Amino acid sequence: MTGRRQPSRSRGQARSRRGTNSHQALRQHITSIPGYAQQVDEAIETSRERADRIRSLEADKEIERLLGPVSTSPYDPSNLPRNLKDEVAELPEGYKRSILQAHREGVLSEPLARYYLDIHHADSDRVPGQGGRASLLKAILLMDPHMLRVSGWRAVRVLGGGGFGDVILWEKRRANGLHPLRMAVKDSKILDHWVDYNHEAHLTRRLIDRGCRNVINVVEWAYIPATEARNSDGTIEFQEQRHRTCYEYAEHADLGRLQDWYQIHGLVFPEAFLWYVFYSLANALCYCSRGGNDPRPDFAWDPIGHYDIKQDNIFLGVPDQEQHRLYPCVKLGDFGCAWTVGPGVPEVRHYKSKTAAGTEGYVAPEVLNRAPEQEGRRRTSDELLGPQSDIYSVGRTFLHIHDRLLHDHIPRPTAYNDRMNERQYRIEAKKKAAVMIYSADLNRAVNYCVENKPKDRPEAYNLFQVTKEYMERWRTLAEVEAATAVTNGLPPQIFPSSVLYTAEDQERFETDPYFAQLYRQQNLSKVWEIFPPAAAPQSNTYVPAISDNLGDDSRGVGRTPKREERKNRIDTQGKPKRNFGFAGVMKKIATAWTGGRR
Repeated sequence: MTGRRQPSRSRGQARSRRGTNSHQALRQHITSIPGYAQQVDEAIETSRERADRIRSLEADKEIERLLGPVSTSPYDPSNLPRNLKDEVAELPEGYKRSILQAHREGVLSEPLARYYLDIHHADSDRVPGQGGRASLLKAILLMDPHMLRVSGWRAVRVLGGGGFGDVILWEKRRANGLHPLRMAVKDSKILDHWVDYNHEAHLTRRLIDRGCRNVINVVEWAYIPATEARNSDGTIEFQEQRHRTCYEYAEHADLGRLQDWYQIHGLVFPEAFLWYVFYSLANALCYCSRGGNDPRPDFAWDPIGHYDIKQDNIFLGVPDQEQHRLYPCVKLGDFGCAWTVGPGVPEVRHYKSKTAAGTEGYVAPEVLNRAPEQEGRRRTSDELLGPQSDIYSVGRTFLHIHDRLLHDHIPRPTAYNDRMNERQYRIEAKKKAAVMIYSADLNRAVNYCVENKPKDRPEAYNLFQVTKEYMERWRTLAEVEAATAVTNGLPPQIFPSSVLYTAEDQERFETDPYFAQLYRQQNLSKVWEIFPPAAAPQSNTYVPAISDNLGDDSRGVGRTPKREERKNRIDTQGKPKRNFGFAGVMKKIATAWTGGRR
């Protein structure tokens, strides 16, 4: 009996089955090859690294453009590679929620809330990812281990302390003898309602886009949310939210460090250099308050107040050949305390004047004035903060420089009344020394800036015009002095207006006595006209103190040989005889008053 014929499968099903069998056989054959899976993984990783390196090289070109000469030409983002293009950022969500919450709680009025919700419309569109999304410097901003390995960026050293932690120098070495790329990376605390909106970086970038050469350049930034991490010992470490910002690296540190070095070695800043610093700060404040240094201001510009100008926030870069080839380019930085004035919204100045901050000894009187808030009244025009507050801080900066660098050149007082009030004596002596060492024009300009009332201080543009004129005069004199020194066969740094701002020049001064002697003679010539070197107290010269005449039979201001012998006498046990200090003198006085009674 023949069976029923089985239904035949379709040709497609048979072909599919054969294909499946062949793929399975091929897969089994491939996986049987030793190390093939590892080779595939390595090929994928190599391809990924190649793509990341290409993106890194394209980012390097964009970073070089951002760090290059400041330009006011229109920015064309279409020239960027596709992977670096980014849309203009909208207002960050966290910042928007914070503003709305402050408005609901009554902290911000409706005009203030509306102003801060529209603040981003004036921000830059020249930086990819400028809304806080890392695009150029992902390796640094996000600390991605893979990108750090691929891109070549590495942390070099700590430059100083920032608002949240250390400011770290990052460097990327390049082939073909190209200068390495360097970044100063700063972590900042998030204050008030800014949350994921980095107002410090945005305000700095606004000035750079305007073409200001005397403001530190900012490249990119990112918002770092709060995180929790478990340590090896099982404890949980909490890191607060913060902003991480990448700035250009100032090759020659800041004015505060240069001032410290000059003070340690007993030197002073030449007047030509002070006029250049004065001009640079005036130019930066002109851009802050007017949007440029043209005679006609930009009325659409929202003025920026810095409110923390001091030596440590004045950075020194490579010389700008268009401004001054003998001195480092002076750049104002650290806009962490800065805010916009909001000319169309008067409430902004009244609100920010209540919460302003700064550094003691540099802030204007209106910053310290809290009488309106204590009395519960509205501030008058003279009590509001504004661009004039920064003018005051500039003047105070120069007064601090005079005070620090002239301190060691003032001889100790000899008259009894001066010794009784040595502090006041030194203040008056420094004022007289500054008038005699520096020109009356410089002293007059500095004093003009520190007037008590804002309306009595110069406008930023007027100060810019005056300082530019004097800077150019002294620049010509300095260039003539430098040329004369070279003609006479002296080192190029040996002339009266020279400033040793490079590490190489400072090291030579510390290691080459002949070079140090030549520079000291040129630098201190005017100081020695007032205070000759021989008149300055030496370390082994005794300077009488006030207590010398207390409880002693001698009434002279000097130390007699007999007293000197008694002071240095050694007792029979080889121990120095006890010296009466201030406590001993007071004990002797008390004994004399009580007749020795206890």
